[in-house]
Amino acid sequence: MVFHFVLLHLQNEMKAVLDLGVSPDRIIYANPCKQISHIKYAAQRGVQLMTFDNEWELFKVKDHFPTAKYVILHVCCGRFLLHH
Repeated sequence: MVFHFVLLHLQNEMKAVLDLGVSPDRIIYANPCKQISHIKYAAQRGVQLMTFDNEWELFKVKDHFPTAKYVILHVCCGRFLLHH
């Protein structure tokens, strides 16, 4: 099975992709150091999937978007592997 997602790092990228009609459930907010305002924007727009790089990011997202869903991305052999 193949899943198609858009990996984004900035709020303006999220806005642009959403404005193009991409469904929020196909967007992964993958910034390694998320700004709180961007986390809140993602929550308002329904972008629930997020990556994390450290414990601080987990707590920050939990505090500002407790219903977010986390994914772990692995790169192996030139391919992304998605775990959620």
